[in-house]
Amino acid sequence: MDQKKWIWGAICCMSLVTAWISLQRTEVIDNKQEIDLVQLRDHVAELASAPRVPKSDTHRAALDRMAQELTDLGIAAEIHERVFTVSKPGFHKSRDVRNLLIHLPGQNPEHSILFSAHYDTVEGSPGAGDNAAAVVSLFQAVKILHSEKGFQHDLYFLFSDEEEAGLFGMRAFVEQNPAAENLSLVFNFDGRGNSGPVLMFETSDNNDWLVQQFARATKAANAHSLSNNIYKLMPNFTDFTVFKRKRPDVQGLNFAHIEGPLAYHSTADVVEHLDEAVMLHQTRLVLDLARWFGNIADIQTSASDRVYFCLPGLGMVGYAATTAKALLALIVVSFAGLWFLWTRRFALKTGLVLKSAGAFVASLVLTLLLFLGLGLLAIQVLPGLGDSDIGHPANTMVYLGLLAVTFIIVYGFSARFLLKRFEAPALMLGKALVLFLLSLAGSLLLPGANFLFCLPMIATLAAFFGLLGSRQPVAHSVAAGISVLVALLIWVPILRDVYLGLGFFMLHGLAIFAIVALAYAYTPLFLLGYDSAASMVAENSESVIGSDEGTLDGALS
Repeated sequence: MDQKKWIWGAICCMSLVTAWISLQRTEVIDNKQEIDLVQLRDHVAELASAPRVPKSDTHRAALDRMAQELTDLGIAAEIHERVFTVSKPGFHKSRDVRNLLIHLPGQNPEHSILFSAHYDTVEGSPGAGDNAAAVVSLFQAVKILHSEKGFQHDLYFLFSDEEEAGLFGMRAFVEQNPAAENLSLVFNFDGRGNSGPVLMFETSDNNDWLVQQFARATKAANAHSLSNNIYKLMPNFTDFTVFKRKRPDVQGLNFAHIEGPLAYHSTADVVEHLDEAVMLHQTRLVLDLARWFGNIADIQTSASDRVYFCLPGLGMVGYAATTAKALLALIVVSFAGLWFLWTRRFALKTGLVLKSAGAFVASLVLTLLLFLGLGLLAIQVLPGLGDSDIGHPANTMVYLGLLAVTFIIVYGFSARFLLKRFEAPALMLGKALVLFLLSLAGSLLLPGANFLFCLPMIATLAAFFGLLGSRQPVAHSVAAGISVLVALLIWVPILRDVYLGLGFFMLHGLAIFAIVALAYAYTPLFLLGYDSAASMVAENSESVIGSDEGTLDGALS
């Protein structure tokens, strides 16, 4: 086996390992051994023994039991009953709401922090995941935190009513309860499914300071700023929406687990199907956030949003909006420099590069169409793939694996086909142009996705410059390999979350998203496949640099 095959094999193996690492979730561990999972599960089983539809006996009894238990422990718990009315032209609706509010006083009542979870359910669903797990997590956290003294800020815990009917309980709290007046921070917990890690999927506007503090507050952080951008485009609402609309001065974070969505709003949402990791993760987050923000000296505000994401082994990382703009500027300047050097060195015509870029886009579209066809065929052969298997982690791997294989096969054949019709340097620069335009458009249209587009693009540009600046094939391989690994580490976990969040029924959008991801991941790898260009730079570098003509034919002669 020659050196190039060894290099290809090594990079492919590293790609598989990197993809596997990217899909691993940070295990939430209760190092302090203060969370009783048995007690959590028993309480969820009790609370989710029947649906908690407003005005039902189980609905009223659930709140009464929690209030009585807290009162017996000496914890101030008040049930607030309100008639809340929404009236506007063409619409009038009144609801009787019963909220349970718990207050743990702090030393500085000027600022207060709210933790919230709704306890009602839709008709017919026991609501273990939506939302008994979150309610019990907050409830157990209150019992633990009650014994701790000296919080700087007031802590409130709200179990809101009528969320499913239109957020009436939270509306009543925000508009009618005096405890809402001094709120500075709110952390809302909800659920859509019965398993998976708890994702922080939404923030208040201008979140830079808050997200930085969140990353410091807990090692259990699981979040990326793309989800915040996507959620803004969706028609979904939670109790957190009330604050964004009625109290934009209050900063906050919104949490939910999203795996196993078939249980959502169904009779299958029972404790027997609920993953204990959900309860552990939620409780750990509540405790960490309460201790960090409850004791923080100064609650600050920001004028911009933060770009953030998680990396295996490093946890949650991020950078400010100004850094995001700087990265985008770096890409523009770097690509302009690459275009100048590449076209001059290989005497490329702009029209030829644009044609090669169009051919690259065509190969991506061909891959997309082929995969969509295979996906529709799979649904016909395996009907459950379109419904019962939505969001299953194992099927996520099958989905992404099938797409990756389809992409590599089509991409590989299209590369051979295009190389017969375009000069290798023109084809390579055309591919870089497509990725550059994707990075520019993606970062501008989805600012929270800056890390998805800019970081892999910087690695890709480095690989291209490495091909120009080094005579050693091994250096080219290392540069290409690094760019592949960077793209996989960043894109793979996001693909998994998007798939689990949107489901197989969003096949078209998911496939487009995944095709873009694979283009970032594997375009630098195919630098190694272009023998003519690689050997031209590595073996004939002097003739290329010194030649006034610098054409491909001259370099290979």
